[in-house]
Amino acid sequence: MKNINHLLIILIFIISKGCNQSTEPNNDETNLIAMSQTGPKFSSDGQKIVFEGLYDSVYAVHFINISGNYLGYILDKKGFLSSPTWSPNDEKIAVTIEGNLYTVKVNGDSLTMLTNTGEDFFSNWSPDGRYIAYTKSICDPECGIMLYEFSNGSATIKAQYGSYASWSSDSKRVYYRNNFYITDPETQRGDYKGFIFKRINVITLEEDSLFYVKSSDGGLYLHNCTVSPDEEEILFAASYGSPPQINIWKIILQTGKIIQITHDGGSYPSYDPTGDKIVYTNTNVNEGGIWIMNRDGSNKQRLTKLKR
Repeated sequence: MKNINHLLIILIFIISKGCNQSTEPNNDETNLIAMSQTGPKFSSDGQKIVFEGLYDSVYAVHFINISGNYLGYILDKKGFLSSPTWSPNDEKIAVTIEGNLYTVKVNGDSLTMLTNTGEDFFSNWSPDGRYIAYTKSICDPECGIMLYEFSNGSATIKAQYGSYASWSSDSKRVYYRNNFYITDPETQRGDYKGFIFKRINVITLEEDSLFYVKSSDGGLYLHNCTVSPDEEEILFAASYGSPPQINIWKIILQTGKIIQITHDGGSYPSYDPTGDKIVYTNTNVNEGGIWIMNRDGSNKQRLTKLKR
């Protein structure tokens, strides 16, 4: 594992246009648990958590407080749901329904469609409220990190082939990952080599490559990631082994040190606004549900079960 400079990535990062970005491993029992309650995110006041999935036999967007007390649900019977994210004032959420980006009030009113491609996932509302960053998943012709701008209703691509956008606290930079492939010129088939964490200034489009994790480093296959509020750490969930097991790691960007912070299953990590707490999906087949832990991985506590 090592840092890799931007020029080197430009020279060797080759990926075929027209391919679907979703190249994650086949689901086993652990992955099915991970999908049962996913995408937990803290509200901007740090007091509530939103997530999507199956809870008490209801598939919907659900709300709990940080003690695990249930607050209700919205958007049941609306189709496949993904990646709910709070508006800065906590009055709305953005969420993907059947691959299209929507906003809705937290009481379920005023459901508004923003995109209609059927290809848009992993949304994240900017702290200043001006944008929603999301992943356009199909390359037809372009895919990657998109920005929906509320002032004019436009959606523009910012980072080709990127996924899992998270924001700096000043809303100027987006952190994301690229899968890293080298494509055989004869067969046009890509050979997976790992993943790269990057950031981009959404105004100047200046791009930095921050960290490269080779596929040979423990056989890690990245699933999702996010940056800490102070921009000093990146959390990511990755699978490894056979059958695949999913756990959560952090990268200390200043030193390049990688630390594994769950060992019994974990995915979809997200920091609270202070950066002191992490909410995540416990993917252990005997546990499941939404859990919370300290920034260093200590004091893990269950907030939900798969059934109440």
